[in-house]
Amino acid sequence: MPTSHEHDPRTGPILESAERQEPTPDERDFVVREELREGRVVYVLHIPPAADRCDCRTREEGIFEALVGGERQHVRVWWTDAAEKPVLIEDFRRGTR
Repeated sequence: MPTSHEHDPRTGPILESAERQEPTPDERDFVVREELREGRVVYVLHIPPAADRCDCRTREEGIFEALVGGERQHVRVWWTDAAEKPVLIEDFRRGTR
């Protein structure tokens, strides 16, 4: 079996799992982000590359809005806060189910 940096002629270079690129939000994916604004926590619905779409009062409201929009637009829905990498919540892209 090849080691982590050997080359498999059928598939190309073999990478350790830590070296594999983790998925990140694409343009048009819905991202719910937790932020601190004026001393209070808000949940922002963002659709890159556009400006923030709305501020939601609760995390549940933000995720609900993102899930409804993501399903309608056939994109992915993500959660993130300032300290964490984005976490995929749902993938509504066609052909992924």
